[in-house]
Amino acid sequence: MRIKSFVNWLRSNLTKIYADRLNQYLDKACLAYAVVGEEPLIKLESCDAIRNSLRQQGLLEERLRFNFDSDFRWEDVIDAFQELSLFAQQRLVEIHFEQSPDKSINQQLERVMQLLQADCRLLLSFSKLNKSVEKQNWYVSLEQQGLLVMVYAPEGQQLNRWIVQRLKNNQIEPSNDRVELLSHYYEGNLPAMSQAIQTIALLSHGKKQHALSIHDIENCLDQASHFTAFHLVDAMLQMDLRRSLHIAHQLQQQQSDSLLLVNWGLSNDFKCIQALWNGEAERSVFQRFRIWSKRQNMLRNASHSLSQQQLASAYELLAQIDIALKTFDAAWAWHLLERCMLLMVKPNYVQAPH
Repeated sequence: MRIKSFVNWLRSNLTKIYADRLNQYLDKACLAYAVVGEEPLIKLESCDAIRNSLRQQGLLEERLRFNFDSDFRWEDVIDAFQELSLFAQQRLVEIHFEQSPDKSINQQLERVMQLLQADCRLLLSFSKLNKSVEKQNWYVSLEQQGLLVMVYAPEGQQLNRWIVQRLKNNQIEPSNDRVELLSHYYEGNLPAMSQAIQTIALLSHGKKQHALSIHDIENCLDQASHFTAFHLVDAMLQMDLRRSLHIAHQLQQQQSDSLLLVNWGLSNDFKCIQALWNGEAERSVFQRFRIWSKRQNMLRNASHSLSQQQLASAYELLAQIDIALKTFDAAWAWHLLERCMLLMVKPNYVQAPH
């Protein structure tokens, strides 16, 4: 039983990789690939890397792309596998989804996986996959015959490493100032950051690297950070005051209802922390409050850093924010949120309003 469990674990972990390791797995071609994630640039480049690798190995002469929309027909996909091409012997069939597969899609994908062959391969693209999908026959078949690539937007030091590599690829010296500037302006919007780096490369063409000042770069860039309410919640839980204030400023400029989501997200996380303090089983707490694996360590750290008094005061501020939003006083609500940020980092400087 132990050997069987180990084999199952080994099989599933050998085929599920993160996008930044994809190039290490492309030497050996697979019959099927699946790229899963919502970050558009890394997802696009991962699909391109798979195509280019197959092309370089002589395994891609014709590419057929299907988008799962109102015009999509499974019969067209089946025909793509069964009908021979007059112009190419090596074919890649792509299906791009904007949703996690439902029962009907799972059944059809199982049918498609049975048609895989050396001269006709499959590339699937999803914005996300639910946990239940892992029990489906097509997914098990993918584990056995293919490669699953998980795409996440880089954050923190991982983002800095991504910027450094991107600058190097464009023959730009990755100084700390340049990395910090790009991260400050474009965090959360990798397509805009990539375009900005290309602009910097054009700006630096014919110039010595040290002659390109931060002021020069800043003048040619637009602030295009694309943050969501959940980026702000995470920044606050990480006690990063500077980042929290920066994201809050960007969200205010967007004139959206993001503060409602921030208030809800913080309230949910505070309840999770309180449950951890109460001694409840960690796994059960994370499941109940739907804390996905990538955020769990952050919640653990916050539960150790915050005090009971901080949490109680933060709850009071959230209640005040809720009242301000209901009375359409957005400016006061954002001010209260800034007080909450400061409270979580420097509790002695802030008292919750009464």
